[in-house]
Amino acid sequence: MGLDRSEVAKLLGLAASLDQRTVGVADVFAWQAALEGVTFGECEAAIIAHAKAAREPVRPADILVAVRDHRRRRAERTAIPHRPTDRATAAAAAKHGMADVYAEMGWTYNAQRAAAMTVPCPLVGCWAPVGRPCRKYGNRYQDMHHERHTKAATKGVRR
Repeated sequence: MGLDRSEVAKLLGLAASLDQRTVGVADVFAWQAALEGVTFGECEAAIIAHAKAAREPVRPADILVAVRDHRRRRAERTAIPHRPTDRATAAAAAKHGMADVYAEMGWTYNAQRAAAMTVPCPLVGCWAPVGRPCRKYGNRYQDMHHERHTKAATKGVRR
């Protein structure tokens, strides 16, 4: 995952264009050793962000701190809260019906959608079969077409 010399030279060129430093071969080798474990894109973004926020020249430590902070923020943003699943409880709830399974798992249950899934979609161009959601129609998409909900209601299916 390390940067090659040409990438480090590009990063130093970017830094030099922002703070008028002179760059030599020794700088390329030193930055390459210091920036182990980060990508070119991360370094480039960190250099630009540093130039926008600080007056002093950017150093490898500034880049590493910025990348570490960015990775931490991204991990916090994308972390999915985990709720352990008790399979025995879920199986017991399944005996009572899907509404209980949804309640036990913490999901939301939509009775209208479940009723519409028991009939095929009558809309010309969709014709989604029983148990399958409606297809995209034109340039808009709905989970279930209104006609399918109406058909389910007229057949006496529980809404």
